[in-house]
Amino acid sequence: KNDESARIEQDIREIVLAHEYALQMHGFYFNDNKKTIRFDVVVSFDAADRQAVYRDISEKVAKKYPEYELQIVLDTDFSES
Repeated sequence: KNDESARIEQDIREIVLAHEYALQMHGFYFNDNKKTIRFDVVVSFDAADRQAVYRDISEKVAKKYPEYELQIVLDTDFSES
């Protein structure tokens, strides 16, 4: 299971970080039994619409992993501001 979790985390990290304004992903938690995936995404203040970036990332991950309940948190890196 750890291999599966690591594979999914890396896959999601690639989806997140492919977005121009996504700075990082952290707090990844995967539970195959409960079919849940949770993580935080830090979106740059340079983005014209941080919520749109969040929605775009959420939609892409949901499309890739439709069988899982996603809990994605839009996090803020105040050191960037």
